[in-house]
Parts: sequence; C-alpha cells; structure tokens
Amino acid sequence: MKSNKVNVYNGVHPVSANPMQPSTLSAYYDTRKLTRILFSILVIILLLAVLAIAFLTKKTNDENTSIIEGLNLETTNKEQLIPSVIINTNTKWKQNAITVAGGNGWGSKSNQLNYPSSIYVDDDDHNIYIADTWNHRIVRWEFSGNNGEIVAGGNGQGSAIYQLNHPKDVILDKDKKNIVICDHGNFRVIQWSLQNSHDQQILIYPILCWGLAIDNNGDLYISDWGKHQVKRWKQGDKEGTVVAGGNEKGNRFNQLDQPTSIFVDEYHSVYIADIMNNRVMKWIKNATEGILVAPGQVADKNLNSLIHPIGMIVDHM
Repeated sequence: MKSNKVNVYNGVHPVSANPMQPSTLSAYYDTRKLTRILFSILVIILLLAVLAIAFLTKKTNDENTSIIEGLNLETTNKEQLIPSVIINTNTKWKQNAITVAGGNGWGSKSNQLNYPSSIYVDDDDHNIYIADTWNHRIVRWEFSGNNGEIVAGGNGQGSAIYQLNHPKDVILDKDKKNIVICDHGNFRVIQWSLQNSHDQQILIYPILCWGLAIDNNGDLYISDWGKHQVKRWKQGDKEGTVVAGGNEKGNRFNQLDQPTSIFVDEYHSVYIADIMNNRVMKWIKNATEGILVAPGQVADKNLNSLIHPIGMIVDHM
C-alpha cells in the first residue's frame, strides 16, 4: 500500500509561485496605491514650489520697481537740491575768499551789513539773501553786485507787520515767490512776498525760532530755540510736529540744548547745530533720538571738538 507524503513547512503549506494568487494581488495593488499617493504628494510639492517661485518673482519685481521709482524720485530730488558746484571728497577749498556781500565796514548803508547771521543762496537767480540781523532787515545781493537791496524789513526795529526785530534766518519757499523769515526778536515766523513788498503774513506765533529749512515737499522746518526742539509744519498745519528733541533741555541723544541752524536732506533727515551741547546731531525721519555726526573721531588719538556751533551745511555726499 503506497503512503501519501505530506511536506510541512513550519505548519504552513508553501505559497504557489503563480503571481495571480490572492496574496500577490493584494501586495501588487498596495504598491500601486502607495505609488499613486507618492506621485500625488510630489505633484502637490511641485505646484507649491511653482507658486512660491511665482510669488517671490512678483515680490522681487515689485521691490525692484519700487527701488527704480525711488531712484527716479531720488534723482529728481537731487536734481532739485544739488548745487551748480559739486562738493565731493576731491574738492579743494581756495585759501583766499572773495567778498560777495558787505565788506565796507559795520553799518546800515546799502553796501554794508551789521552782524549778518545767516544766508540763503539762490543759484537760479544768482542771488544771496542775508539775514542782516542788527539792521533788522533782509537784503538781497547779486553775485557780482556792489550793493544790496532790501527785500524785507528795513523800517527800523519793531513788531509791526512791516518791521523785523533781529531776524536770524531766511529761506525761499518751494516756488521761490516768498521769503520766509525767522523774526527772532518778535517770536514769530513771517512770510514776505517777493512780488509785493506790502504783502506780509505771520505764519507761526509765538515761537522763539532760530533756524529754518524747507524740504522737497515744501514742508517747513523750524528750530525752536526756546523749547529745545525742531518742528515741521506741513501746508495747512495749525500745530507743527516735533521731529527732533522735544524732551526738555539736555544732552542725551533724544534731547537738544538751544538748537540753532538746521538742514534737511532729500530723505527728510534733519541736521541740527546743537549749540550748547557743542555738537551737530542728525535725526532720521521718524526717529526717537538723534545720531551724533560732529564732533567725530578724526583719528584714533585725535578727537575733533566743537565750541558752540551756530551754523553748518551738508553737501550731497
């Protein structure tokens, strides 16, 4: 009698090598499902990458456009602000100066000045406007002129609308149709028409002003000597905005002590001759404190010092 031989492999019958058996089909479909999932994830990742690249490209283009527009605006502003003579690191100042106004002794004649405290140079008309402080007047001199012309004041010291009292500074407005005067002794800033000598207007009162500046928007900046601050007035403002100082008298970087001359650059940063602190400060637009720009360290062992700086200019560099 022939016996039947049974092969046992750990109690499990061997799996058939036929690939279409149920267990093989299950593994096959699981693999295809996993492949589809991985492929879907890869597609999603690629789509997200494309969207991210598109967003970054647009942002970069927008930033570049803004930069280009900013550069164009800066170029326009610089074209308005750069003087006819470029001052740069290679500029050499002549040792012998040329007298362009006054120089005929101390007096009140048309060819004389009496304690001139500030000037404004108008390159367009080749004129210099001078705050002739102790003559209580503003005079205009042509570059090659021998005599000055009174354009404001000159009617004796006084507080009437047609008089000045120790004017400290003078500038032209944006359209160069009016002169703006710091009428220091009368605690006011006054505007005087260049077309009509009888057209005067008090812009701000009371304020113990000293320095004046105007930016490329036509906004007026005034150093308030009495309140140790610099304020900006936009067109139509009834109250100015403090842009430097305003934290009482002091020598901290958020304070000033009797600010005098000021200068505003095309970025609306304000430079201030901080006279009693013996320094020049720079306040960037919207800053809460200033930056010391003078005296600066000239060499490791040589510090440049200032004593009561009363005026300064800033070149385009």
